[in-house]
Amino acid sequence: METQLEACMIQIFIEPDTRGDRWIFQKITVKVGNPDVGDVGKLSAVRILRQFCMHDFHIIADDHSQPIQMLASGVFDQHGHIQHKLLAGTRKGTGCWGVELNYGALIHIEEVFVEQQFTGMGIRSVMVNALLASSYITPVDHLTCWPTEESQVAFYHKNDFRRIGHTALFGYSQNPSHPSRLLVASADVDAEDGAEPAAAFPWDYKTTFPPLHPLFKGCFCQGMVCEDARLCGPGQPLNK
Repeated sequence: METQLEACMIQIFIEPDTRGDRWIFQKITVKVGNPDVGDVGKLSAVRILRQFCMHDFHIIADDHSQPIQMLASGVFDQHGHIQHKLLAGTRKGTGCWGVELNYGALIHIEEVFVEQQFTGMGIRSVMVNALLASSYITPVDHLTCWPTEESQVAFYHKNDFRRIGHTALFGYSQNPSHPSRLLVASADVDAEDGAEPAAAFPWDYKTTFPPLHPLFKGCFCQGMVCEDARLCGPGQPLNK
């Protein structure tokens, strides 16, 4: 079996997603195959370019699919910015996610599948890492997923995904110093848990983790969040 795995090849390609606007949605596929045994595994993801949505992110997402609709309405507002309720109060969960989710493309993983005889060999993690290393992902992009089974939650936890607020969605940051990357899986929260886990993430997000995007020179959240939460991050603070 090890010999078969050593002979495996990884292919990654991108194409327009016919389920939505081709300028906004692209389908990314990662395939693992072996010339002797055929297909070994497949990862399917959607790249979402929110800058082309203007102020209609929810409407455009509704035309794509239920998972993308869930992502858009569960985490973001109509502008494609993280919802304020996930930044403060009991819905913020561990508080490890902030306005950095407003920037970059969203890479939503829809499925990670491995043939039965190759399960338990780390191939799913290999495909996720191959996606991250591909030219289709930039350093400011974020990966998201919607695991619906406990085994899926465990898999994404193992690969450093953490829940966004108290939603059903998980996110992954490529910044190794990001709060989500420093939060152990056992300290993550459940989607249904309404308690505020202050002990899980007790430090102040903005002062402990400056700046996540050092090249960004303007207000981190462009005033969309600062007005209410004073969460302006790196760059120039919002001038009143």
